[in-house]
Amino acid sequence: MEIYSYNRFCSCLRCRCHGLMGGVVLIMLGVLFLFSELHVRSLDFERTWPLLLIAIGLVLFAKRSASMNGHVPPTVLPPPVPAPPAPPAPPDPNEVHHG
Repeated sequence: MEIYSYNRFCSCLRCRCHGLMGGVVLIMLGVLFLFSELHVRSLDFERTWPLLLIAIGLVLFAKRSASMNGHVPPTVLPPPVPAPPAPPAPPDPNEVHHG
């Protein structure tokens, strides 16, 4: 079983479905509140809010079951190598030493 890691530059179906949740939730909330504002008793928010949970579940199901054909895993870059310490500066010939 291949471990899935989201890659925003991949065009497989699973990666394309990754960003759907926010949009679906906002659209569903807007539709449910619109029904409530239209004062249609059978479509009040108190009765229709479970549709929001159903929509969230459907998006999660779609994300988990979407095809990974052509998936390009994200590249993992190695940690940067620290630069070697700078060599000590040579003594300044113009500096006067008292000793």
